[in-house]
Amino acid sequence: MVKATHFSIAFATTNMEKDPNQFEQLYQDIREYVNIRQELLKLQVTEKSTRFTAHLISFLIIIPFFFLAFLFISFALAHLFAEWWGHEYAGYLTVTLLYLIIGMILLIFRKRLLVKPLKNGMIKMIFSKKTDD
Repeated sequence: MVKATHFSIAFATTNMEKDPNQFEQLYQDIREYVNIRQELLKLQVTEKSTRFTAHLISFLIIIPFFFLAFLFISFALAHLFAEWWGHEYAGYLTVTLLYLIIGMILLIFRKRLLVKPLKNGMIKMIFSKKTDD
C-alpha cells in the first residue's frame, strides 16, 4: 500500500512537471482550502465565545434574584431559630453557624464540589456541537 501511494505521488509529480498549470492549480486549491479553514476557525471561535458570553450575561442577570431569595430565607430561618431558642441573637448565631459549617465543607471539598464540575461544564460548553443552547 505504501508503494502505491509512493507511485501515485511520483506519477502526480511527473504530470506536474509536464504541465506547470497543474502545479499552479494545486497551489491555488491549497491556498483556497487554507483560507476556508481560517474562516471556519474564525466562525467557530466567534460562535463559542458568543455562546459563553450569553451564558455569562444570563447568569449575571439571574444571580441577584437567587441572592435575594437566599437572603430572605436566611432571615426567615433566623427568626424561626430565634423563636425556638427564645432569643433573637441565638437565631442569627445559629444561621451564621450553619453557613460557617457549609462554608467549611465547601472549602475542604472545593475541588470535588466546585472546581471539577465548573471545569467540566466549561469544557462541555466550549467543545459541544450543539448551537441551540
